[in-house]
Amino acid sequence: MNDDEYIASVLSYIRNDFGNEGSFITPEYVAQIREETKDRDANYSFDELIHEVPKALAPQDNWIATASSTALQGVGSTRDPSYAFGYKGWKTEESQKPGMWYQVELPDEHQLAEIQFSAGKEEFPIGYTVSISKDGNSWTEVAKESGQPGLNNARWKSSENVRFVKIESTETGEKPWSMRRLILYAR
Repeated sequence: MNDDEYIASVLSYIRNDFGNEGSFITPEYVAQIREETKDRDANYSFDELIHEVPKALAPQDNWIATASSTALQGVGSTRDPSYAFGYKGWKTEESQKPGMWYQVELPDEHQLAEIQFSAGKEEFPIGYTVSISKDGNSWTEVAKESGQPGLNNARWKSSENVRFVKIESTETGEKPWSMRRLILYAR
């Protein structure tokens, strides 16, 4: 009975209360789910629902993070793209331009479903795509987003198990592009 905006607001409140830091649900996402499930007339089982909830993958030492450009992040640091997974963060060495990329190679396949990262007030990606790949050579674009200060999120539906995810800048910006607390989610 409630409209998409109301449902998005309630879900966002639940996802972000009690110390949680989930991304906000948009009315457009609620509309998309309503459209995808409009013909369903039965209740969901627990197993069906739990399978749909993406789970955060904990960063591992055997994940390989690479980038087209990486700046030094503080005194004594190295040009290490894996800093994106922590609070120190990663950023490009120069101002953002189309084609700049950040890539993660996982040691085994996962059904990736979402990425989330924090960006600074000025060093967020203006626009970006997310692509996935089994082999690092053949890519499928699964999301296209506009960046924003603070929390950024991209989610997609894919039943394909993959080992690679790439985030690529699509816009020109005056500032570098930065990410911290990058989280990959899988089903």
